Amino acid sequence: MRIIHKLILGFLVVALLVGLVGYISIEASQKTLQKTIGEDSTLLAVEMLEHIDRSIYNRIETVQEYCRDLIIQKVVAGSNKEFEKLDDIQACIDQKDCEWTSMPKEEITPFMQELINNELSEKLKEKLKFYEKKYGYKVFGEIFVTNKYGANVVQTGKTSDYYQADEKWWQETKRNGLYVGDVEYDESADVYSTDICVRIDDGAGKFIGVIKAVLNIEEAINAIKEKGEGEGKGVAEYKLISKDREIIYSTEKYELLKPFPKELGFYLEKDVRNHQSYFIAEDDESGGAEYLFAHAHSKGYKDYKGLGWLLVVECKTKEIFAPVAKLEKYIFIVSLSIAMLAIFLGLFISRSISNPVGKLTVAATKIGKGNLDTRVEIDSNNELGQLAASFNKMAEGLQETTTSIDSLNQEIAERKRVDEAIRTLSLAVEASSDAIGMSTPGGTHYYQNKAFDDLFGDVGEDPPSRLYMDKQVGREVFDAIMAGNLWTGEVKMKGKGQAVLDILLRAFPIKDDTGRILAVVGVHTDITERKRAEEMIEVLNE
Repeated sequence: MRIIHKLILGFLVVALLVGLVGYISIEASQKTLQKTIGEDSTLLAVEMLEHIDRSIYNRIETVQEYCRDLIIQKVVAGSNKEFEKLDDIQACIDQKDCEWTSMPKEEITPFMQELINNELSEKLKEKLKFYEKKYGYKVFGEIFVTNKYGANVVQTGKTSDYYQADEKWWQETKRNGLYVGDVEYDESADVYSTDICVRIDDGAGKFIGVIKAVLNIEEAINAIKEKGEGEGKGVAEYKLISKDREIIYSTEKYELLKPFPKELGFYLEKDVRNHQSYFIAEDDESGGAEYLFAHAHSKGYKDYKGLGWLLVVECKTKEIFAPVAKLEKYIFIVSLSIAMLAIFLGLFISRSISNPVGKLTVAATKIGKGNLDTRVEIDSNNELGQLAASFNKMAEGLQETTTSIDSLNQEIAERKRVDEAIRTLSLAVEASSDAIGMSTPGGTHYYQNKAFDDLFGDVGEDPPSRLYMDKQVGREVFDAIMAGNLWTGEVKMKGKGQAVLDILLRAFPIKDDTGRILAVVGVHTDITERKRAEEMIEVLNE
């Protein structure tokens, strides 16, 4: 492949890498943004559900306070005593309940009027009006109290029936002390509500009746309304869903207690099982638009276990990922621009490189054919210009070279002769009976023959002067050698095993042509036995 093509390809690869990095960055940004929005939306849903659970719990506490009211306990206890005087309590209750349910919804009998307008009922109605005036809507649709037989004793409005002991909520309240019902339409209160039912006990803890407060769901969803119609309007939609997956409230137009879409419900149930908090799916009710759905599950508050409600926060992905889409478009334009610029630069730079390289190639071919007069003319100060200058110098050097094959062979033969002489000298030194050692001028020992090793042992890199018994003698030897002189004399030195040896030492420097000392050579002859013999002769002579 030609250089021009390689350069263009290289620039294009760089441009593609820039685009690839941009694409990966966009994908990472989108995932990070999705995770951040999903987690933040989930946290918001959790906070809002906690607010709803606390709100319901506070109303439960309010109803529980009513149960401890002595006037209510007195009225309920009095009703129980009146019923105990009857011959057939259940028959009497059934008769009144039948008369009650047979009456039209708008008609109130004197008996009903007595229960609705007695002193305790009026007090309860005043409380309901207080809450309605304070919050702007009916917090409690109605409140009524039954005795231990399930018959109504006190009520703020006409209920759908008179007898309550056959109702599930009444039975569970009597058994467990507290019952909180899921959202449903309360016909007598004419509101969608959740029932708060609390068992009434006397001072001795004995069951005497039940109080039921119909809590308007407006109380539960007020926080969602404020969020959906406030800062979150247009960005996210909120849906409160019952445990039966029916819509309790939505910031969009909705039908109360309408089933949540099955397709989305499938993802929702899967997420709940897998302890995930958000997912992305298409909403068929919104024309197939893609949404991010974050959700939270009601966990109750304190001893209130919650109703299993879910709060779903919906965000249209097209809107939340709009910054990422904008960035994607920007990176695409930048990548395309870089690719075009890369092609242009590749053409320009490749021509500035390929032309000089072509001249060098032609010149090298000519020189290879023996034309040593060839020169390359490249007017440039860059590396190619320097290469051309070096090429020309090489050609001049080749032209000036006159070394023949015979002279080369003579040089090789001379080198072989020198190598043979060096090898012979090395063998002679190693075979010498004298101990020969070599050191640097600085005193670092770097060579010793076998005789040296047998006599003194391996001294490593230590200076041989440490073997002298008399340090003064060692100083004299060193000074003589550094002065460029030969030193000869007898010295006492430490041999192997710390034996003291008499040595005839001949030390001299090796110099180069300038007189610089390159190495110090010491030739050691062991004269210990001879000295012992001489001493013995002297003793014998004496």
